[in-house]
Formats: sequence, structure tokens, C-alpha cells
Amino acid sequence: MTTKLNNKGKKIIGFRFAGSYYAVDTWKGLLITVSEILSQQYGSSFYERARELCGSKLVYFSKNTTGMREPKKIGDTNVYVETKWDADTMETHCRRLIAQFGYSDWDLKVEKTSDSHLNAGKQKSENSQKRERIRLQP
Repeated sequence: MTTKLNNKGKKIIGFRFAGSYYAVDTWKGLLITVSEILSQQYGSSFYERARELCGSKLVYFSKNTTGMREPKKIGDTNVYVETKWDADTMETHCRRLIAQFGYSDWDLKVEKTSDSHLNAGKQKSENSQKRERIRLQP
């Protein structure tokens, strides 16, 4: 992946992968859903390819949860994915995972919104509540 990610303060809305759209509301959901899609598509070869992704200290995919900090089971498989990562790392792992199966960076499009956008909505709501309180006062 050539682009530097900056997901800090951004909320995921969903993602498009290989022509289909998937709604997710957490970064963990992104990693788990991409893993589920690939495991359904590639069956038993999914684990063989996915387990090649690992760090110097932690495994990312395993059939054994020992040593994993926040393992989540992938669909109906006996494979677990480590989900104790920040948003940038989750997206990076997704991109590295799809590359293991021959997909390019362009095959995964993540939709996200910034905190400032969320805070603007919150501010509008607070302002509306203030206006409502002012109208209700005699």
C-alpha cells in the first residue's frame, strides 16, 4: 500500500470490496467482514494464506487463541483474527490480507467520516436543544 493512512478520529461507515458494498460500524467489523468474505470464497485455503500475515511478536490469524489479545472468530470457521489494533492497522491488515488473494489496493474502498463531521452534527443537535429550551420558557 502506497498511501499513508490517517484514520484517527474517523468513524467507518462501510466499505466496497470487489464490487459489493458492506455496511460496518466499527474498524473491527471491517477486518472481520473482509476475513469472512475471503474465508467463504476460498474455503480451507483461506487459513493457509492468511496465516502468512504475522508480526514479529503477534499472530494475526490462528486456529488457537493462545497469545492473541482480542481474538474474534471468523464466521463458521475455526480460525480467529486478532482485533486489538487501531483503525490504521485494521485497514492495513485488510489491505495486506486481500493482497494475499490477488486483489489490489483499489479493490477495497473504505467509507469513513471525520470526527469534525460527527461533532458538527452533535453541535447542531445541542443548538437545536438550546433553541427548544428557549421556546419552552415563559
